[in-house]
Amino acid sequence: MSNDTIKLSEMFGPTIQGEGSRAGRLAAFIRVFGCPLYCWFCDSAYTWRFNNKHPHKSGAIYDPKEEVQEVSFQKILASLADMNWPPVIVFTGGEPMLYDEKLYYLGLEIDGRMLGLTGQAPEFEIETAGMIEPKWLHLLPGVRFNVSPKLESSKVALADRLNVKLLNRYANMPTTTFKFVVSDWEKDIPEIRMIQNRAFIPNRQIYLMPEGETAKEQLERTQGVMELAIGHGWNFSPRLHTLAWGKERGK
Repeated sequence: MSNDTIKLSEMFGPTIQGEGSRAGRLAAFIRVFGCPLYCWFCDSAYTWRFNNKHPHKSGAIYDPKEEVQEVSFQKILASLADMNWPPVIVFTGGEPMLYDEKLYYLGLEIDGRMLGLTGQAPEFEIETAGMIEPKWLHLLPGVRFNVSPKLESSKVALADRLNVKLLNRYANMPTTTFKFVVSDWEKDIPEIRMIQNRAFIPNRQIYLMPEGETAKEQLERTQGVMELAIGHGWNFSPRLHTLAWGKERGK
């Protein structure tokens, strides 16, 4: 599939992965176009909000003609080469699982090219809401799923944001982690515990992350969310890119 293409919103790097269990690692980001969800605090609404059907805290509506590009696998490989092949390749969105098969084949090409040129295989990370079953990407060498189930505070309908059976399947993949964005502490924590219990997610796989698009918002909420994580036996995830660059895109 070397001549194949995929719809991207953006691709950037080298940069630092700011979230989850690989926070602080040198990485490249491949952000796909499109998402079936509509979180009101989404920090990448430019991948899906092209009308006013669902509310968003920014109120911004984007033009898909400006936000989507059809990019060939070869161009993506060339861009990664220009970045000197960062060791972590993050497929994000939007929702990467919309492109499950295509990203699998793209990942194989990246793996083969990078291994041949550098002698080191890449580590892949898939950032997903956990609502689409993996049929291909879980077979990719060196893959890790960073699943971010959406809570009631996202203002997404329950049927659109929660599939407990599928979350349990992700939980049974040994490298999967779960990242929960905390915005309303009193409502979010009981809901996270409910999801954990129903999907049988071990404590070690759960990361709490404060909601916030600015460094000020992150710093104001970090201590409280850290203490919640400690109190429940979970982990904490920062948003290092937000602390460093705020809402700047491509960082």
